Amino acid sequence: MSAANFAFIAVVNMMLQQRRAAEERARREAKERAGIEQETAEYNRIKESALKKASEPEKVLATYSNGQVKEKNAYGYHYEYYEDGKTKSVTNVTGTIQEYDEEGTLRREFIPYGGEYIYDSLGRLIKEKDSLGAKEYFYYGDSHCKEHVIVKDETDEITSYRHLTKEGRDNTEDYLHRLEKIKRLKDIVAKKYGREEDKDGNASYDMTKDTSKGSVLTFKDRMLARVKEAFEK
Repeated sequence: MSAANFAFIAVVNMMLQQRRAAEERARREAKERAGIEQETAEYNRIKESALKKASEPEKVLATYSNGQVKEKNAYGYHYEYYEDGKTKSVTNVTGTIQEYDEEGTLRREFIPYGGEYIYDSLGRLIKEKDSLGAKEYFYYGDSHCKEHVIVKDETDEITSYRHLTKEGRDNTEDYLHRLEKIKRLKDIVAKKYGREEDKDGNASYDMTKDTSKGSVLTFKDRMLARVKEAFEK
């Protein structure tokens, strides 16, 4: 095959690739436009519904046996109550839902097209989730200082992890290094004494499996606690 033919084939292939890329770009843009149009239509529907509800007067929908209001609508808001009169949940005209426990602490918040937020009994954010994935937060004891931050994608797979000190400093690398040391020590102990876990994940080791020991001694988390403590000093 001559050099001219090779050059012609190369040009044709390049043109085909450019054509396919243009078609793919056009499909992607059309999909994005359709998504925007759908979201706009849904937003307008919610807006119209919200304006209509906002003009509606208060209406009790249900009561408890003691006469306390259980559920009512009032000017676009929907309320639910516990039997003692404390607010259980509030839904506003845009569909945002806030749920409270019996102590009055916000435990869940759902925002249409915005995400879902979960709080613990101390009012601390422990999970936030949207269409792209989720973040989970773990704290030092009862404080509001974050200790672990876990990021997951939409399939619930972990994509990143951070460990923070009580002062808020990122200490991920050092923390994971310590965990690896602890894991190696656990493996050594398991091979020497045998290791079993109950349904709650508590590990136990049988010292009778070590032929150099004459006494019978079974223990659970004490050894793991000592090992972990050694690397957290």
